[in-house]
Amino acid sequence: GVSFDQAQAEVSGYLERAAEGRPEEYEHLHARVMPYAEAFLDIRGAADRLGVMSVNVFAGLFLMLVCGNVALLMFARAAAREGEIVVRTALGASRRRIVSQLFSEALVLGTVAALVGVGAAKWGLERFVTAFQGEVPMMFWYHTWLSPRTYAYAALLTLFAASIAGVVPGLKITSGKVDSRLRRLTAGGGGLRFGGIWTAVIVVQVAATVTLPVVGYFVRRDAVNIEAYEFGVATEEYVSARLRLNPATYGSVSETADSVPYAIRFGRAARALAERLEAEREVAGVTMSRSEPGTYHEWRRIEMDAGGEAPRTRLDEQGVGRWVAGGVVSPNFFEVMETEPLQGRTFDAADADPEARTVVVNQPFVDAVLGGRNPIGRRLRYVASPDAWDGVERTGSEPGPWYRIVGVVPELGMKNGASGKGHLYAGFYHAREPESRRTPTLLVHVNGDARAFTSRLIEIAGEVEPDLALLSPRTLDMVKESDLRVYSYWLWLIAGVSGLAVLLSLAAIYSVMAFTVARRTREIGVRIALGARAGRVAGAIFRRPLLQLASGVVLGFLISAILGWGIDAEGLWGRPLAVLLGYAAVMTGVCLLACLVPLRRALAVEPSQALAAEG
Repeated sequence: GVSFDQAQAEVSGYLERAAEGRPEEYEHLHARVMPYAEAFLDIRGAADRLGVMSVNVFAGLFLMLVCGNVALLMFARAAAREGEIVVRTALGASRRRIVSQLFSEALVLGTVAALVGVGAAKWGLERFVTAFQGEVPMMFWYHTWLSPRTYAYAALLTLFAASIAGVVPGLKITSGKVDSRLRRLTAGGGGLRFGGIWTAVIVVQVAATVTLPVVGYFVRRDAVNIEAYEFGVATEEYVSARLRLNPATYGSVSETADSVPYAIRFGRAARALAERLEAEREVAGVTMSRSEPGTYHEWRRIEMDAGGEAPRTRLDEQGVGRWVAGGVVSPNFFEVMETEPLQGRTFDAADADPEARTVVVNQPFVDAVLGGRNPIGRRLRYVASPDAWDGVERTGSEPGPWYRIVGVVPELGMKNGASGKGHLYAGFYHAREPESRRTPTLLVHVNGDARAFTSRLIEIAGEVEPDLALLSPRTLDMVKESDLRVYSYWLWLIAGVSGLAVLLSLAAIYSVMAFTVARRTREIGVRIALGARAGRVAGAIFRRPLLQLASGVVLGFLISAILGWGIDAEGLWGRPLAVLLGYAAVMTGVCLLACLVPLRRALAVEPSQALAAEG
C-alpha cells in the first residue's frame, strides 16, 4: 500500500541499521526495490517492450480471421433467411429491430465462445502453474485465477466480434427497398450475393493461410541454422560475462558510464580482474570484447578504396555503402580464442593505438564484399558515422578515416546463425580495450569444467572489486541454447495460429461454395434440364469462388516472397523457392477439397426437384 520510493526508503533504512553492528559485511551491499517481474524480464526500454508485445500482432491477425470467417457464416445464414426477413420488413418490422436481432444472435454465439475461451485460458494457466511448480517453488502471491481486467478484455472482444459478425451482415441484408427485394425473391434465386467486401475477406483469409506457415518456415530454418552453427571455437571451454560497476553506487549506466571517475575505476577493476584470473590454474587466457560471440554485433555502413594507398574510388560491385558487422576486441582476443589467421596476421599490442588504424576482417567479408580477392593492404572506412564508435573522435556525418586490413580470420560469431548464409556474417574487428559505457564482455578460456568455474569467477570478481557486477555469466555454448528457446516459442505460436487459420479458411471456402449452390439451385436445375453438360454448369457456378481462391493463393505467395526476399534475398532462390511454390500448390489443392462436397451437391441436383423447390 505504499509507493516504490517509500518502500525503498524503508528497506535502505533497515540495511543501514543492520550495517551498524557489522559494517565490514554490509560495506558493499545495496538494496533496490523494483517490480518482481523485472527480476525475470525488464521491458522498460521501448525496443524490449515492442518485442514482448509483438505477440499481440499474431493474436490480432487471428482475431481478424475469426471475425471475418464468422461474419461470412452469419451472412450466409442471414441470406438463407432472406425471404423471412423481407416478409417481416413488409409487415412493418424496422431495420433497426432486424439488425438488433441479428446482432443479438451473434452476441449469444460470441458469449458462448468467450466463455469457452476464458475457461480454456484458466485451465491452461492452472496446468502451467502446476507444471512450473515442479521446477521452481511458487511464491505465496501467485494465483491461478484470472483478473477482472482479463474478463473485461474478453467482454470487449466479444462485443467487437459480435458487431462485425452480426451488424455488418444485418445492414447488408436489410439494404434496398422492400418492393424490389420482394420482386427478386419472387423471380427466384434470392437477391443477396457475396459482394466486394466478402470477396476481399475471402482473399485475405486464403492469403493469410498461405503466408503464416511460410513465416514459420523461415523461423524453423533459422532455428536449424542456429543449431547447426559452429562458432569456430570450443564454446564449452569459455565463460562469458558482461561487466559494469554497481549502479547502486554510480547510478544508472547511462548517467555515469561516460564520466571520467567511472571510466577510471572501471578500467582499473577490469585490469585487476584479468590479472587475477590469469593467475588461476584453471584459466588458459582472458580477453575482452564489446559483444559476446554468437550474439548481435553492431552493423556499420562502409566503403572500400581501390586498393593499397590509391585514392578513394567508389566501386559498387565491391560493396560501397555495404552494411557489415563490426567488433571491438582486446589485442589478445584471437590468441585467447585460439584462432589462427587465414591470411596476414592478427592484432598485437601496437594495434591498440587509435593512430594505428588497422582492422582484421573475417572470411565472409572477403567473400561477400571483395568477391574473394586478396584483402591484405586494402582499406575501408565508415561512410557516415557521427559518433566515436571506432575510437576516433569526430563530429558531423563525414566519412571517417581509412583503416588498413592486416589479416583475415574465420567467422567467429559476428552474428548468430539465424541469418542463413555465411555472407551475412561479414564483419571486421578493431583492436581496442572495450570501453566501460558499452558494458563489455569478459571472456575466460578455462581448462576443465567451464560451467563449474562460473561460481569461482563470481567469487574472484567480488574479491577484486566488490562494486564490479557480472551480468549473465554463462558458457558460450549456452548462447545457442538461449536462442533456441526463443525460436521454439515462436515456432509453437506460429504453428498454432497457422493451423487454426487453415481450418477457418477452409470453413469459409466451404460456406461460400455451399451458399452459392443453395442460392442457384433453380438455375442449376434449369440448365441441366436444357441439356447443359455437368462440367459447364460447374464452371459457371464455381468460376468466381475459384477465382477468389486463386487470388488469395497468389496474394499469399507474393507476400511470402516479399517477406523471404526481405529476410534473405539470395537465400530465397533454389530450394526455398521450390518449397514456397510447392506449398502454394498444396494449399491450392487443400482449398479445392473444400469445394468438393458443394460441387457434388450441385451436380446431383434433379431438375424437377429444383423447380419444385423454387415453386
